[in-house]
Amino acid sequence: MLSPGVTTWGDVVPVLLVAATVLFVPGVVSARLAGLAWLSALGMAPLVSTTILLAGGVVTAMAGRPWGLPALVASTVAVWLVQALALGAGRIRKGQQGRSRLRGGRLPLDWGRTDRPSTEVAGRPEGGGTTASASRPGLGEWLVLLASLSVTSLAVAVVLIHVSGSPEAFPQHPDTIFHLGDAQWMAERRDISILHAAGFISTSGAGAYPAAFHAMTATIALVAGVPVVVATSCFVLVVAGVAWPMALVVLARSLFGARPGVTAPAAAASVLFTAFPFMLMGFGVLWPSLFGEALLPASLALGAAALSPLARIPAPIARPWPAAALLGVTLLGLTAAHPNALLTLMHFGVIALTGALAISVWRLRGNGSRRSAAVAVAAVAIPVLFAVVLTALRPATMVRTGAPGPELSAWSALGDTVLFAPRDAGWLPLLSVLAAVGVVVVARHHRTAWWVPVSGAYFAVLFFLNVAVDNPVTRYLTWPWFNNAVRLAAFGVLPAALLVTATGLLAVDLLARLRPRWRHAEVVASVLVVGVLLGLTRGYVPAHERWLYRYFHPDTAHSWASPQELAALHRFGRLIPPGAVTAANPWNGGTYLYVVSGRRLLVPTEKSLAKGDRAFLAANLDHAASDPLVCAAARRQHVEYAIVGGRPFAWGTPASLALYRGIDGVAGAPGFTQVAAAGPYRLYRVTGCAS
Repeated sequence: MLSPGVTTWGDVVPVLLVAATVLFVPGVVSARLAGLAWLSALGMAPLVSTTILLAGGVVTAMAGRPWGLPALVASTVAVWLVQALALGAGRIRKGQQGRSRLRGGRLPLDWGRTDRPSTEVAGRPEGGGTTASASRPGLGEWLVLLASLSVTSLAVAVVLIHVSGSPEAFPQHPDTIFHLGDAQWMAERRDISILHAAGFISTSGAGAYPAAFHAMTATIALVAGVPVVVATSCFVLVVAGVAWPMALVVLARSLFGARPGVTAPAAAASVLFTAFPFMLMGFGVLWPSLFGEALLPASLALGAAALSPLARIPAPIARPWPAAALLGVTLLGLTAAHPNALLTLMHFGVIALTGALAISVWRLRGNGSRRSAAVAVAAVAIPVLFAVVLTALRPATMVRTGAPGPELSAWSALGDTVLFAPRDAGWLPLLSVLAAVGVVVVARHHRTAWWVPVSGAYFAVLFFLNVAVDNPVTRYLTWPWFNNAVRLAAFGVLPAALLVTATGLLAVDLLARLRPRWRHAEVVASVLVVGVLLGLTRGYVPAHERWLYRYFHPDTAHSWASPQELAALHRFGRLIPPGAVTAANPWNGGTYLYVVSGRRLLVPTEKSLAKGDRAFLAANLDHAASDPLVCAAARRQHVEYAIVGGRPFAWGTPASLALYRGIDGVAGAPGFTQVAAAGPYRLYRVTGCAS
């Protein structure tokens, strides 16, 4: 459990290595067995690892076995063995087919191959694409990648370490307690199954939840032997500083070419925007959404490979059908990371597919064939059908989420949209210029990546509508992102970062032409371009820190649990027996008792006040000594202690606070005896209960 004030960032280097191992090793081996090149496999590894871990967690729980390092290794090795056996069987079958064709006097032809040389124009594959094995990375490119990831991890680490001060610190926002508590619930029970992940907040102790983030942090906590809070901080750093840049690099290489001139700018661009990944480290806190978007570029790269025959471009990453199969399998990991990521992938996919069909219609124009008519119908039907399905299936709760009405005037909203500055974040004008230039670069040199600027414009419009309008009509479009400006801005970073990458690639090419015969001209040019970019912007580290600081160091009204309050709760935890349940008003921060001690709570979070005993006791616990119904409910829920005191979080309305009047009224009520006092809290024990 968490013991506040005992862990520093210097102490958690081994935990960071464990987090990187869990996130990359299972997936990179599996991706290699699936036929991906090493660099592509590294980009796909977190997505594949997440899917392997989730599947292993479900199977292990179904078998009634505890989750931990042995179960993780066993499930991972089992996946590898299945892949190896399938690979061996496939090679044997292909060998038999080849010998049969040779005996028939024909050479075997594999129309699915992607390792044929691509047509090159000006040193790049035509249209900016690349084949699966186009120009295997040399030592120079590997060094560029290693240096780039070192820079991205350092950029994220500087911000997070400086703002947080300790891996025990966490952002003070409403959802933090659920994300920490759910992972701790998994770790305590050694059960990371997403089929049971809602047990932390449900009255039945069961229920499914897309808890890939929590499964990962619980696994890291179990393997490294550290509190879940520390495991979470380390995992967030690895995801934002390594996994997200690596995935973006692979996607950019599949779009603009497998070259050092793509690798370095893509990695640098990944950590320049405040909206992602830094904004999601504090607001919400949207850790699962951060994880989901970090996995999204890998899914997009697989989708681009699957659509490559339709778009008539070389297949990046993998052959079309294997890419489609791998995408289908790993949708489990993407969806369980966060359903927002899946919905966003679907939007990107519909944009790309519709555009590819429209291009095909243009190419087939005038031939009057049935094929051209069918393609034209599909180009219209797919986006219409997608819009109808989204409209028909939209959950009412997501449509109503968030206060309706505009946040800003139209001019202010336009400024925030163009300058990548949502919710009072710092303006990033240089990135706006680079993204605008990137639109021109894509149009002239990478036409097969046309969907990138289109997607960027689409998310910019959605963000503007949400911030400047936000009426029932616009919510038909923005509900997949909970009508939330921060979520929309975060997902808009992906196409924007790719546009900045395209501009960086242009600058690299212009510099490299100064020494065209020098073997390492592109590598040196890449380093120079990124160095200038980071020098001009300082990585926008001050802007990122200013945004995050308010969540790690809030004023009293916006604090859920200060270090002093956590210390008080930690002391209470030593006084409460392990099997006892404690009632606390979650708006006052008392529910962080579970994070620091593992002691169970009647109401785990402010969003889990279910009807029945929970709501009844929250409103009437102070009458336990006089009301037999209250006493019976307390005994059913094993409530033996109560915490009172503390200051409500600023969002707690009088109506929401009144729901817990029975807990807050315990002080001085008959049948309750004060056990201890610490900080702003007092701990009471139930000593009298009406029979």
